[in-house]
Amino acid sequence: MRVSDKPHFYYMISKSSNIARISKALRKYDLKKETAKIVKNSTELRQILLDQMRLTEGIDKWEYSSGEYKEYKRNLASYIGKFPRVDLFNTGKFQRGIFAKTTGSNWFFTSRDSKTDELTSIYGEKIFDYNDENMTVAIGIVQRQHKKNITSIFKQ
Repeated sequence: MRVSDKPHFYYMISKSSNIARISKALRKYDLKKETAKIVKNSTELRQILLDQMRLTEGIDKWEYSSGEYKEYKRNLASYIGKFPRVDLFNTGKFQRGIFAKTTGSNWFFTSRDSKTDELTSIYGEKIFDYNDENMTVAIGIVQRQHKKNITSIFKQ
């Protein structure tokens, strides 16, 4: 009989405190829930979205502008300065209010600003989406954090 066929061999391995503890911890590691936690706690992922809104996408890419919004910002220009283009930055309250909201293992970006519902009804949820390039960067950030989390399980 080979060693691997002996039940006692596996029993002794499973009783090893480190192996049993690590195995139990890894079984408990819920990838979706942990991803939601990572996104919620990451200032870096939020900043990528903010930079995208402020610097790269603007209205030309996502067509955020509307006649009403242009007029609204044009009227504000005399009070708060000139705007080089129409975007969702305005006074910054909308963007300062952006955060990742989690419900169980689901997550999404939203804003605490009072205009959020109005802006998303006009421009759609895509205002909170990463572009393709930033999605790749965001995935890398989340993957690195998962690796750190899993590595810490082995070091306990």
